[in-house]
Amino acid sequence: MPGEVTLESLGFDLKEKPPTNRWVDQFSILGGLPKVGKSEFLAQGKEKTWFVRMAAEFNHLATYGADATDYASVIREVDKLTKAHKAGLFPWETVVFDPADKILEYLQDQICTDAAVDSIYEVAGYGVGQRKYKMGIKSFVSSILPLPAHKFFVFHTKWIEMKEPGDSKKTYHRWELDLSEKLDAEFKRRVHNVLHIVTGYVGDTQARTMLTRESKHYEAGCKAPCLSKESRIDWGKDAGENYRKFRALFE
Repeated sequence: MPGEVTLESLGFDLKEKPPTNRWVDQFSILGGLPKVGKSEFLAQGKEKTWFVRMAAEFNHLATYGADATDYASVIREVDKLTKAHKAGLFPWETVVFDPADKILEYLQDQICTDAAVDSIYEVAGYGVGQRKYKMGIKSFVSSILPLPAHKFFVFHTKWIEMKEPGDSKKTYHRWELDLSEKLDAEFKRRVHNVLHIVTGYVGDTQARTMLTRESKHYEAGCKAPCLSKESRIDWGKDAGENYRKFRALFE
């Protein structure tokens, strides 16, 4: 009937939205021990990958990007990337923040500097410093999500002792991201994929594997369909080949 009101005419899109394997839709953490090859792996994206570098160890590695030594400089780099995107001048498919724990350190330093204290727990008012920190994380993550690139955050991992559920006398060890569970939970909650590079040895030969699925002893987990169906991705000695194989999993 002419003029009949339908859900479509009211602006509803009734088509099912399929899960995405698009590279530029992803927001990921790449974790692992120091010097395991995380930065080298991501640098294989060459000129299509833009690094926000926050540590001196990049002196041995060729990367495209900019250095950031405090929170204000990190925000300036994000603003520049946002302006490039809005201007239609965004040649990168990957943006890497490395090492990402520096962002969290810089944010805490900024809050302390503003309040003239040594710790966010000393900011005047109960819980005020912690709330400012959590709000800062939310604001930062929200600012980078619109960028048309795979956002990577590089973190170190730590070995912690855990208690067996239901039996506090029994313990085991687990490798987790080196983050504060209390303060940084908001950060991990917004990430799509947590990729964990683990190492082992066969005699004197080092073997590396990228874990994509959570286990009792390792923190990991992915929402991208191309990653969630696998539990691990083997790594060889050639960083370029490892990257090409990984990149080929995505659209």
